[in-house]
Amino acid sequence: MIEVRFNQAAGRPVAGASRVGVLTNAGAAVILAASFAAPQSVSAQAQPGAAADAPKGNAALEQVVVTGSRVIRDGYEAPTPVTVIGVEQLQEAPSQHISDFVNRLPAFAGGMSTTSGGNEISTGRQSQNNLNLRGLDVFRTLVLLDGHRIVAGDVNGAVNINDLPQSLISRVDVITGGASAAYGSDALAGVVNFALDKDYTGLKGELQGGTTGQGDNDSYKINLTGGTPFGGGRGHLIISGEFAHNDGVFGATTARDWGFDTVHIIANPAYNAATGSTSVPQFLIRSQVATLLATPGGIITDTPLRGTDFAPDGTPRQYEYGSLTNSQYNVGGDWRYSDVSAYNQSLANRLDRRNFFGRVSFDLTDNVTAFVNLIESRSNGLARSKLDDSLNTLTIRIDNPYLDPSLVARMNQLGLNSFHMGSFNLDMPFITTYNKRHTTSWSAGLEGSFDAFGSSWTWDVYGQVGKARSDINGRVMNRRNFLLAVDSVRDANGVIACRVNADASTANDVPGCVPWNPFGYNHNGPEAIAFSKGLATLDQVVTQNVATAGINGEPFSSWAGPASLAAGIEWREEKVTGRPDPLSLQSVYTAGNYKGTNGRYDVTEAYLETVVPLAKDAAWARALDFNAAVRATDYSTSGYVTTWKAGITYNPIDDVRLRLTRSRDIRAPNLGELFAAGTGGQSPGVLDPFNNNAVLPTFLNQTIGNPELQPEKADTTGIGLVFQPSFFEGFSASVDWYDINVKGAIDTVGTQDTLNRCFLGQQDMCAMITRDGSGQITFVTSKPYNLAELHERGLDIEASYTRPLDSLVASWKGDIDLRALGSHVEFFKRDDGLNPVLDSAGDNANTGPLKWRWLFSAGYSLDPFSVTWTGRYMSSGHYAATYVQCSADCPVSTPFAQTIDNNHIPSRFYHDLSLAYTFRTTAGTEAQAYLNVVNVLDKQPPAIASAAYWYMPTNPQLYDTLGRAFYAGVRIKM
Repeated sequence: MIEVRFNQAAGRPVAGASRVGVLTNAGAAVILAASFAAPQSVSAQAQPGAAADAPKGNAALEQVVVTGSRVIRDGYEAPTPVTVIGVEQLQEAPSQHISDFVNRLPAFAGGMSTTSGGNEISTGRQSQNNLNLRGLDVFRTLVLLDGHRIVAGDVNGAVNINDLPQSLISRVDVITGGASAAYGSDALAGVVNFALDKDYTGLKGELQGGTTGQGDNDSYKINLTGGTPFGGGRGHLIISGEFAHNDGVFGATTARDWGFDTVHIIANPAYNAATGSTSVPQFLIRSQVATLLATPGGIITDTPLRGTDFAPDGTPRQYEYGSLTNSQYNVGGDWRYSDVSAYNQSLANRLDRRNFFGRVSFDLTDNVTAFVNLIESRSNGLARSKLDDSLNTLTIRIDNPYLDPSLVARMNQLGLNSFHMGSFNLDMPFITTYNKRHTTSWSAGLEGSFDAFGSSWTWDVYGQVGKARSDINGRVMNRRNFLLAVDSVRDANGVIACRVNADASTANDVPGCVPWNPFGYNHNGPEAIAFSKGLATLDQVVTQNVATAGINGEPFSSWAGPASLAAGIEWREEKVTGRPDPLSLQSVYTAGNYKGTNGRYDVTEAYLETVVPLAKDAAWARALDFNAAVRATDYSTSGYVTTWKAGITYNPIDDVRLRLTRSRDIRAPNLGELFAAGTGGQSPGVLDPFNNNAVLPTFLNQTIGNPELQPEKADTTGIGLVFQPSFFEGFSASVDWYDINVKGAIDTVGTQDTLNRCFLGQQDMCAMITRDGSGQITFVTSKPYNLAELHERGLDIEASYTRPLDSLVASWKGDIDLRALGSHVEFFKRDDGLNPVLDSAGDNANTGPLKWRWLFSAGYSLDPFSVTWTGRYMSSGHYAATYVQCSADCPVSTPFAQTIDNNHIPSRFYHDLSLAYTFRTTAGTEAQAYLNVVNVLDKQPPAIASAAYWYMPTNPQLYDTLGRAFYAGVRIKM
């Protein structure tokens, strides 16, 4: 992490450098040049004593602050790789939210954003922006604001980046690798720190508008920030506000024809283990696929009437089957009629975001400064999940008054009293969520300096009270009411009524029951919808209280230079309260069914970190430093644990630096994992191991917490090489190898795994399964355990070249910046102790991580004009490591090695472009007009099949689903 500070008045001390490493040499200008487009491991690039030109302009380069650790030390270079994103790169990013750009860095995979889909209704997490380092999940990435924790947006412990003061962020620092000893629990995958411009003086604002090439998801953003000194320069006031909005895109459109590929994974009807027909693949990937369990007007799914479909007016007709059918899917035939692409989930959720930040600081003395910060964020998000359908779950009796008379006659001929059917229930509004979030964070502290042991020391105390309130509202079907409404008859007066209401003496009458016509659509009015549709709600408040105190300085010097020391103590309390609606407690909805999580824990920590120089300017070493940290942590829920880190940095010559780190890191269970009272929804496409892995009908599931969970423990190793040749000025390159091994990883035994484990004889898993009187599975409860081992290994690669062109050819003008930033995941293995070890690296159908991911950039600037091209590459991959691809002569398919005819997902390369022109006045006002274009070539995402019929046919967490998009605006500074 690198902060470059300029001071117009040379010689004035720069405040606020506590808990960071300080490098004070002119050679650090090389780092400034190398920080253009989020360089990986950029902290490796400072060489003590190296000569370089000062930056252009009137400002003098005063300090470069490397904050990969908490110590202060002249000449310190962090052994842990650090990626830095400066404000210029954030402004050049063609996006509306800062997190959108951060998520494009190759080290990230599978985060959550407004475009990652709308199917998180049962967790209530739609429309948040969460970061996911290494693909280890959002709750293993520690997000900080100016080096301090901020309240999470949810019970999973992940900070909602929407809550941060976007327009005042001056820099984003990404510390990859283990950092728990330095920063605390949850930093198992690394740390993302958002640094604020706390000394900003002046007035600046921005107005931005955006749209896609399809003319949808219109967006706008406006912000204004002002900062001024007061009290004779002893005080400083900053106020910043921002409002942002995007319309959202709800479902596929004909212009995005990839959304109508309707690619699915289907069970091969020719595969039959019972008869020995196993030489063909068990599963097939096919296009032009539609479900046979429901149609827009309803379809009969059993009895000799199977395949009878209902036209919009309720008239029966025969569904045309295609060339390939099984019990669930149809290929060809009337597939387009029963295709759900037009009714699919959000490609982009609607989001309104309002942020306010205020800060007051005042120098109480020449050496002590007091400050108070306020963050307030409000956001409203609307997401569309899916149709509120009924898949083969409706029982229709012969006396249903809405049933066509010709079909009644046919049933009498066949001796049928009832049949089952499925319907899209088009008269039923989509499953949607409207989530309102309100976050406030008050923080205050003191920071200062003093002299001791012949050197200067800094100290700080800090406190924060944060609250994140979520008002979750899921518009979903009331299953209990709907089934009653569908089962209608004529009462004694000939009026259509619910069967339970047809006889006034019936004991189980339901007041207000309104009959539902399930045949066709456009029949059921507002009253029927109001009775059968419900609102699952959850009012949830996550509270975080923090108190910290720290000190650092240089207690002594050795022959190689001064040793640095940082120490501190921290206390934190996390608490959640949740209040759901009464019907959610009864699990009557098709999704949502919130139970309300309530619980708390606190943690006390003490840390110590040091950097000791071992050699300097020796024949065998230009520099050799040793870095170590230890942290003692005591949780009220899981007890005591120790984390540590040790590392060295070695410069054999000026041009080369080697670094090595080894650390023990932890992640304690979050509030949801500990105390969740029950979150869940439907479980489609689950296989029944008790019935030859046949596909089960859709049923409900829930996930509850486990208070007995223990912290995860990870051993992380990093080895890096940095090359900055003095003979090739402006060029830098680094390669960092990492290995993260997590023991006791907290993992939920999901619905499918619960069934598999019960089938293999684990009785505690059988107790989590609920069956009806006929033995049919109707409900499965899941909960997390410390059962897994996660092991990830890979490489981070970066190369950059930054030069003024006149240094190459005297007549050339302007500056160029070239950079390539890549990440390679060798493997990402999961071992739960029961199933075969699963390597999900290259699992492009889910969250990955991808095998290879690259971010390229090329920029040219000639004041007042600049242009930057960015290329984003995502390597090809597979659906799942457990699949065995074959088309004939296949091996026998097993639950952990299922045969499939296609297990390949192609790569993608996206191009982005940024153009900017700056206008300046003699009065000092500066205005910059810009145009940013995402996905210039309008590259479509790869088609990715799903076993569930309603998911969009790609992976929105990895690929661009909106296509070409434009953002234009103006920034003003005065």
